[in-house]
Amino acid sequence: MKLFFLLVGAAAALFFTTSHAAFGNWPSCHLRPVRCSVSTGPSDPPAAKDVKRIIAAAYRDHLDVTLLHLYVRVNQAHVARKGTSQWAFEIEHTLPGLAQRVGELTDAARLRVATVEVETLAGRRFRSMALGGLRLQGLLYRALARDLVSKQPTLKAFEHWVHRINALHRWFLAQSRSVVAAANYKDRAAVVAAVLRY
Repeated sequence: MKLFFLLVGAAAALFFTTSHAAFGNWPSCHLRPVRCSVSTGPSDPPAAKDVKRIIAAAYRDHLDVTLLHLYVRVNQAHVARKGTSQWAFEIEHTLPGLAQRVGELTDAARLRVATVEVETLAGRRFRSMALGGLRLQGLLYRALARDLVSKQPTLKAFEHWVHRINALHRWFLAQSRSVVAAANYKDRAAVVAAVLRY
């Protein structure tokens, strides 16, 4: 999900609260939609290189940029105050197409991530986490697109999405810890830095 997963608290609120979290509340780059640097330096340990290769594969088609556009639209809609008719109009007319596009890009990212070769246990765990997260992300954004065009109220559909994003974020945090734990002790700081770019 891009390696998925996992942001905007009542869209904007969740976005800003996770963007500045400490290590214990790692936000993924995906949850703070910004392009993260994934260049691999010669001094990076193999586990960090594996993580960066997976992230690069996930973001190759600008999934992160599409997520950013979606969140910008959410923030713009929030100017009209959540729950108002103007807010609903903005959400209903801008998000379904973007959410559907995120789902499509997520499927392509998942295929690319599945083919990334890794050398370390941490890399294998991160690839597995990324594949699971991307699967969940695809489901989450397709559900948002579907819910927004259904007859249910826009606010209800939006709140379901926020609830799902929070659950995805919690899942990402739990999985990220196992990736770091799989790295050699001396390499963990570099692996943490690489994972935070996701």
